[in-house]
Amino acid sequence: MKNASYAGNIITCQFSRIEICGGISAGKTTLASRIALCGIPCNLERFRDNPFWRQFYKRPKLVAFETEITFLMQHYNQIKMFPEGARLQACDFSFYLDRAYIDVTLSEQQRDAFIAVYDQAIRELGTPSVLVYLRCGENEQLRRVRRRRRDAEKGITLDYLHALNRALESHVSEIRKNVNVVEIDSEIRDFARDEKVTREVLGEIYQALGAEGVEDVLVQGVYLQPK
Repeated sequence: MKNASYAGNIITCQFSRIEICGGISAGKTTLASRIALCGIPCNLERFRDNPFWRQFYKRPKLVAFETEITFLMQHYNQIKMFPEGARLQACDFSFYLDRAYIDVTLSEQQRDAFIAVYDQAIRELGTPSVLVYLRCGENEQLRRVRRRRRDAEKGITLDYLHALNRALESHVSEIRKNVNVVEIDSEIRDFARDEKVTREVLGEIYQALGAEGVEDVLVQGVYLQPK
């Protein structure tokens, strides 16, 4: 799905998407918001709409399956139902991250059931034009989790973050031959605050889309400063 073209300062792809994956607090929503400043609409995860999200962090083994399958279906629906006029969307969630989570949270039998639905979702929606993979160390992730002070996340541990990061790394390695991956170290590269880094990261993503005129886009100021 790399049918990108440059037109009028906006990168357009027919029914294409950028998916952003990374561990907890790796910077997924922040990066999606930066991409949005270039005119690409954001599709942000509505995690609070998952009725099992808070229960999961209190009793993960008991409600893991319904939590994970609900997130998968939410993501599937959000992509499918995104405004029809948007030919390219940037998602701060990823099917590949959904797949990585279940290696940490589900039993083998539950994984088999999940994967059947996951495979069907991929068949229907296809792979993303670009997968942005944010790498971030567990210690930094935990520091960010503590800083944002979500009550439901108080029980998150370094071990859990480590296990999820390893599962995600494994899945990204497997799909590299079939999916266009842009890897960014979000612990070192501060696209949240450093404009120069933001421009560099956006340039890498645009180049991965196969878009022409990348330099003009960045120089002419399509990236707008947050007000």
